[in-house]
Amino acid sequence: MEAAQKMRDSRIRPSRRAAPKQDEIITEFRRQIVNGLLKPGSRLPPRRQIEARFQAGVVTVQRAMDHLIRDGFILTQSTAGTYVVPHPPHLSRYGLVFMSRPAGWHRWTRFWTTLSEQAEDIEQTTPLRMPRYYMEGSLRGEDYEVLLEDAGSDRLA
Repeated sequence: MEAAQKMRDSRIRPSRRAAPKQDEIITEFRRQIVNGLLKPGSRLPPRRQIEARFQAGVVTVQRAMDHLIRDGFILTQSTAGTYVVPHPPHLSRYGLVFMSRPAGWHRWTRFWTTLSEQAEDIEQTTPLRMPRYYMEGSLRGEDYEVLLEDAGSDRLA
């Protein structure tokens, strides 16, 4: 499978709308991480403290944490706790936006190929990620929606 397709398949898709308390927890922890109040490697408070602080139930807190894990902001380490990932998406994901996919022989095919190969090299040798977004000639397609969601959720640098 082509590397660009693998990247497209591995992108985080927009999820259903979170419940208000769940959304509040997600927003607050994401804000703290993006603003540097919770730095990479920092430990989050225990779940019971989060439940008390937000007056939320166990399931709501777990769903919020699951959402932040899916978005690439935190990870859990068994019984050791929950931590900010070493390379959060707002510091390590740079989107490449193209108006269409390369097909056949176009003037920019060589440019796209070189850019894509360089992005793959960077991804293999650093913690940086470079998802590709193809607009397919308009700002209405699936990749456009994913790009908006990624940018709006601080999943791009």
